[in-house]
Amino acid sequence: MPIDPREPADEYDYIVVGAGSSGCALAARLTRDASRRVLLLEAGGMDRHPMIHVPLGFAFLMKNPSVNWCYRTEPEPQLHWRRIDWPRGKVVGGSSAINGMVYIRGQREDYDAWAADGNPGWSFNELLPFFIRTEHNTRGASELHGTGGGVWVDEVGPRLDATDLFIQAGVSTGLAHNPDFNGPVQEGIGRFQVNVRRGVRQTAATHFLKPALRRANLHLLTRALVTGLDIEGDRVTGLRYAKGKETRHVRARHAVVLSGGAINSPQILELSGIGRREILERVGIQLRHALPGVGENLQDHLTVNIQQGLRHTETFARHTTPMALLGNILKWAISREGLLTHPACQAGAFFRSSPEVERPDSQIHYTPAAGRTDERGNMVTVPGTTATVCHLRPESRGSVHLRSAAPDYAPAIRANYLATEADRRATINAVRRVREIFASPVLDHFRDEELRPGRFCQSDEDILEFIRREAQSVYHPVGTCAMGSGEDAVVDHRLRVHGLEGLRIADASVIPRIISGNTHALCCVIGEKAADMLVEDER
Repeated sequence: MPIDPREPADEYDYIVVGAGSSGCALAARLTRDASRRVLLLEAGGMDRHPMIHVPLGFAFLMKNPSVNWCYRTEPEPQLHWRRIDWPRGKVVGGSSAINGMVYIRGQREDYDAWAADGNPGWSFNELLPFFIRTEHNTRGASELHGTGGGVWVDEVGPRLDATDLFIQAGVSTGLAHNPDFNGPVQEGIGRFQVNVRRGVRQTAATHFLKPALRRANLHLLTRALVTGLDIEGDRVTGLRYAKGKETRHVRARHAVVLSGGAINSPQILELSGIGRREILERVGIQLRHALPGVGENLQDHLTVNIQQGLRHTETFARHTTPMALLGNILKWAISREGLLTHPACQAGAFFRSSPEVERPDSQIHYTPAAGRTDERGNMVTVPGTTATVCHLRPESRGSVHLRSAAPDYAPAIRANYLATEADRRATINAVRRVREIFASPVLDHFRDEELRPGRFCQSDEDILEFIRREAQSVYHPVGTCAMGSGEDAVVDHRLRVHGLEGLRIADASVIPRIISGNTHALCCVIGEKAADMLVEDER
């Protein structure tokens, strides 16, 4: 029986919470069988903001509360007690609607380590079919790539000379040119592939959800904030959500699946009395099910911008004068071409921060643009380029926990960046490696002064101080409902919450160890794999 889109039913086969990268893929896959009824709840609205669809528009969404939760960490001890911005998508498509659009899978060893830690089914060879199934790569199908999937993967554009110079400089310093970071090896320097199709951002909503919304058995409900799970004995039977001033209950015949991400999934668990007793009692919530790992094991990539002044070559500065910018706006509006089709970065590199490291542990996101802050606090584009570099596998661990029992009150995020000497050393070394690339003879004719950190920053102590003062998140939070079998694990290898029936989690929060790269592609795979496991268990 078709579902009336104006009025939700009282019961569904599955309820999916969160229409982000995982949730969209999961709901789309589940509803391929017309007999299976699925409710997808999203706390944000539809993706109607025009800047979502303009690739370069991401810069206007980083602090926009209409599509962004605009989270901030608690003061970070190792970063001069600064609070770090953590943008997270509050819109259909989730963070894929505001991210940098870079398509990276990570390294084979990342996933093989998960499987070795007691998570069968999650090795690289076992996940590769899902990466291939979800992908539509414009280069065509191969042993490592797919066509016909929901995730559109295309070449980065437009090409600017400064990007080619950066790649040549990297090669001159010993990095191999890598035309495919998702190919046989990740190490090297080259251009990214991105989730942009004919000049328009491709999100999880455009990839997966919107085609599936034609099905009568999928009901999407936006502006619906989940306030807690309904638990009967050791089974989750449904949930409560607020829409406007009304609170409603809905039941799940088979399962509730949380796909709220590394912040909101542990938040919903704790609001429901699932977690650590002392955390819950502190905010007046009764413990219903003890799981000490909820909200723990938080990991993220910390990045810092190295900016190099350039001359005699094309960078963004040439395209951001008032007249040039107007021309680019018109060009995008008419033909979906020009500067505005540019994603967050054009090129990148994966390298080892020291000879002792067995595989790449550092990543560069490169863009042919640089800026400074003027006397009024506004960002002004200047002739130059930026390579932002991050340590890929940090040892530091943080947490996400409730500060209030109110569902609309942001939880406390403690990233705990640079908590170990190893993390600090790797980040210092990564900064030095980027500066080596900018010092290459390839750039001698083009190099101007270094803008950040500047020529007076040379010692390890100076570089660490620069990192503490200016580093920011790359927006890859994971791990707060970690998969595994130990006492701190929250879900098992089939994404079932330990000790509870009828509840699974499928999003970045289940990632036990952060991968070596960007996380959107993996989150789509987690949603697809979760759908397959749900169908298997249903049968």
